[in-house]
Amino acid sequence: MKAMRHISAPSNGLISETSSPAAVDARKHNALKEDRQDALLLGWDQNGTAVNWNPVQSVNPHVMILGESGFGKTYSTSCLIAELTRSHITSIIFDYGQGFTADSAHPTLLALAKPQQFEAARLGIHLNPFEILPSDLHGPLSVAQRIADTLGRVFPGIGIQQNAAIRDSIISLYKEVGIHSQVISSWQKPVPRFGRLRDALIENADDPGRSDRNVFRTAASHISSLFVFDVFRGTGISLPWTDLLRQANPVVIQLRGLEQNLQRAITELLLWNLMGLLESIGPGPLRTIIVIDEAHRMPMGAGSAVEKLLREGRKFGAGVILASQQPEDFTPVAFSNTATKLVFQISDHSSTVAKQLFRKLRTPIAFPVLCKILTTLERGNAFAISNNEGAAIRVATFEERFPRF
Repeated sequence: MKAMRHISAPSNGLISETSSPAAVDARKHNALKEDRQDALLLGWDQNGTAVNWNPVQSVNPHVMILGESGFGKTYSTSCLIAELTRSHITSIIFDYGQGFTADSAHPTLLALAKPQQFEAARLGIHLNPFEILPSDLHGPLSVAQRIADTLGRVFPGIGIQQNAAIRDSIISLYKEVGIHSQVISSWQKPVPRFGRLRDALIENADDPGRSDRNVFRTAASHISSLFVFDVFRGTGISLPWTDLLRQANPVVIQLRGLEQNLQRAITELLLWNLMGLLESIGPGPLRTIIVIDEAHRMPMGAGSAVEKLLREGRKFGAGVILASQQPEDFTPVAFSNTATKLVFQISDHSSTVAKQLFRKLRTPIAFPVLCKILTTLERGNAFAISNNEGAAIRVATFEERFPRF
């Protein structure tokens, strides 16, 4: 946050920027003009100083938004998406709870950003997770392990044996169509249909000559919803990532109506596909911010797509906005790799969030004061932290950001 420079600590423990009253008043009324090219307005601290988020210039563009229901998480996320649109940065939003549909999104967001809606849950997606990406150094082996690990993270009950059964079944499917890990030229051949994975698992489960056929049977059972809903199909909607990243309009991928584990699996497989494209393009400036408004729906553990985005996304031009209600929805990796945080009122009985913030916070705020701030914030107010400096702010409204709307 560029406003957080030359700071002093008033008696209440909150930070402010030293400046004349006239300068403070000018910034308050002209906040969008301050570093307008790159900085996006978050809100104002108690002195009226503009507090900004600068994803373009930051070495860590990731944002965590945390707070109880009804205090402003989705509204603030919508404001940031609108700000990103004005800065010509594409937002890719995974919507699970209808917060960003044409019927439920904030009218100003719809009018200003004109998000594109992709009804992935209802219409399916024209994408094959078996596609071998340029970043897959071991070709079909890389894909097989990635899919097996992804399904293992999102479907309860998949253990080591089921993981191996899924991986080996995928490898055998590649071999059926003449794609072999040791023959790089074969990686250009058409890949098998994704639906063939279920067939391969069932065929092995029905093979009386296999002593491990029950492992294949349970693996097929655990992931059956992927194929019952047939989300990845040739007749589904296309997600032309390259074209979508050239525009500023947000992209909303609607997954409402699907079972939660299925939503998680689809999101992660789509994220791997998107990251494969970004890696093939190579390192570059910030191109997109991926928004997950209900982060508790996504696996964030070791090896997950979200973890890779948090650790390596900036290098390839991708940032992440993660929002959720409970601190336990976020892993230590998420806490440590989101340089910018907006924390709305939370219960935080065990001071979990306060401790996480206090460890990194350079701003001179006493720990008891920080705990009180986090648990008594009024609606529309948040504790903003970036680059280890923090302040309690009033989040700017749509009307303050975009008065003509």
